[in-house]
Amino acid sequence: MHKVVKVILRGYREWTEEIGDDREWKIQMIQNELERTATKIAASREAFYLPTRKDILIFIANNTDVEKWLKPLEELSPVPLEVVVGCGKTPLEALLEGGPCITQSKIAAVHFDINFISKKDHYLGYVEVIDMTSSLLHTALGFKSVGGYLGGDNAVFFSDPSVASEFGETLSKIYDVKVGIGIALKPRKALELAAMALRMLRKDRAKRVEVLKG
Repeated sequence: MHKVVKVILRGYREWTEEIGDDREWKIQMIQNELERTATKIAASREAFYLPTRKDILIFIANNTDVEKWLKPLEELSPVPLEVVVGCGKTPLEALLEGGPCITQSKIAAVHFDINFISKKDHYLGYVEVIDMTSSLLHTALGFKSVGGYLGGDNAVFFSDPSVASEFGETLSKIYDVKVGIGIALKPRKALELAAMALRMLRKDRAKRVEVLKG
């Protein structure tokens, strides 16, 4: 079973409409502070904060207790928070239909590094990465995985270990990417292993996918 924690900002849209028309910079500041705090909390508990929508904060939380350490978010948030903890057979099921958490399994972090983006104009490269990430997100649904764009030329997805290699191999045949996969009990460790796998791939250009297990 996989564990996902959602923090829902209740009344977020209404709050944005109440702070005046000169508001976007204020919204961006609050969002950045919330995400920075969420990232720090997740790292301290060996979970991972997955950037997606700004009004819902998602934590990949296999074998962690991150939900008990969210008070700093309450203190920052301009609206009340609702914390939803769910477990499921896949990360996607845990996120969308999460039930009680009884036992928890290892998690696979599937980290995509898109090749040659750094050689393109920074903005056009960004547009290409966003377009590719959108396609990756849709493909990931077929593997019951969840993920997001990390910035630069990187995207990360979280999968059940049983499908992680197939997911990575499938996408490496469609796109010009390197895929580092890390499998561990906790998300932070899985991501560390995925980064190590990517480093190995940069040294061995003949391979497109590398899997490391913790």
